[in-house]
Amino acid sequence: MSVFEATRYEVDLTDVEWRVLRQHFQWGGPARCTDAIAPVIGYSHAAALYGDMRRLLDLVDGRQPMSCQDWHRLLVSAEILFGSDVIGCGVEWSIVSGMGDAETVVVLRGLQRKLLALARGMPELANGVRRVDDEGT
Repeated sequence: MSVFEATRYEVDLTDVEWRVLRQHFQWGGPARCTDAIAPVIGYSHAAALYGDMRRLLDLVDGRQPMSCQDWHRLLVSAEILFGSDVIGCGVEWSIVSGMGDAETVVVLRGLQRKLLALARGMPELANGVRRVDDEGT
């Protein structure tokens, strides 16, 4: 297991930011991941994404610390789900998420600012992020 996968990080997110990340479950709804797009999100194939959805949703629902890889998966998913009508929710975003496009863009930009260094596997460059070891400290 690489450092990208093993070390967990806690990020102070707002309720609405967690809500956007929770939309990852839309991969089981109107959005359709393909084997071609799965590696962009951080999976070897689409079935791996679908098999990992419950674990990630449990982490989001519990507002738990996550690995850089998990932060990457959630951020890229949110970007695709919101922006793409071909792969993601696109024009149906407001219907399935309950959030308007204008609000989502602001929230998504905030998430990008907070999570970019983690999503790129460079936690040493992240601000406002706390590393959590196995003992929870």
